[in-house]
Amino acid sequence: MGDKKSSESEINISDPLNLHHSDSPGLVLVSKPLEGHNYGQWSRSMRIALSAKNKLGFIDGTIKSPASTDAKSAIWQRCNDMVLSWILQSLHPDIASSVLYCTSASMVWNDLQDRFSQSNDSRIYQIRQEIAEHRQGHLTISEYYTKLKALWDELDSYHEPIICNCEGSKTRALREEKEKVMQFLMGLNEPYSTVRGSILMMSPIPDTRRVHGLILQHERQMDVANRQIGSHAMQTGRYTTTKGRTSSGNSAAVKPPSAGDGKHGSYSKRSLTCSYCDVDTHTVDNCYYLNGFPVGHRESLDNKRG
Repeated sequence: MGDKKSSESEINISDPLNLHHSDSPGLVLVSKPLEGHNYGQWSRSMRIALSAKNKLGFIDGTIKSPASTDAKSAIWQRCNDMVLSWILQSLHPDIASSVLYCTSASMVWNDLQDRFSQSNDSRIYQIRQEIAEHRQGHLTISEYYTKLKALWDELDSYHEPIICNCEGSKTRALREEKEKVMQFLMGLNEPYSTVRGSILMMSPIPDTRRVHGLILQHERQMDVANRQIGSHAMQTGRYTTTKGRTSSGNSAAVKPPSAGDGKHGSYSKRSLTCSYCDVDTHTVDNCYYLNGFPVGHRESLDNKRG
């Protein structure tokens, strides 16, 4: 007898017509509202949220309205209105006003799909174009990679997953992963050319997550180097200002040493000016602050961590 009551209770909880006490019409299920251009992401987010609440059938039409004489008719209407409210809360106000008078959640869903969804081929073309044109620019490595990964994931969603464990399927997966690595490396800014070349020389080339980690580590190392350069420049500036002042407080011009001043080679070092950190001990090609310190160097990020 007790098992029967327990079973009935479980059925009631799992019933799509059941509403949890935390469900309310003002609940916002997605972080970004539908504005038109973001229909694909919005639709995916809403489906996930409604599936988690066991209400997906109200938008795909599988949970149909019972007859008005059915005892569950009022319960269905209450759940339908709740789902309808959730959808309206996730729309831009202008779009929400255009579907406000629809009587069912599935009616609103179909209307939005007809208006804003693109054909698969058109969207696939658009995504591939965005991937090809995506560049790091002013973005950080994490921001650049996150945007690119979102495009990859959306593109993959338009293709049916291949369920196969044969060698051909594995080879294809490795080839697609390698293509993503190439796309990621091609969009990096010029300061990452050295680490990019090092990655391309690896055999086999790591996957995208590993490559992202390597580039991210290089970015952090460059940040440390840039802070050191800034500190060095400030100290050099203070030293030059102090040295260039006479005893009377007036600034004296600092002239470069002549060829016959007895300081052999001191003037020739002026040709070794680095255009990156503005010092005269090396050229930009050999600048550790730009290209990274070698392993074991006292300024190396790995050495400091150790």
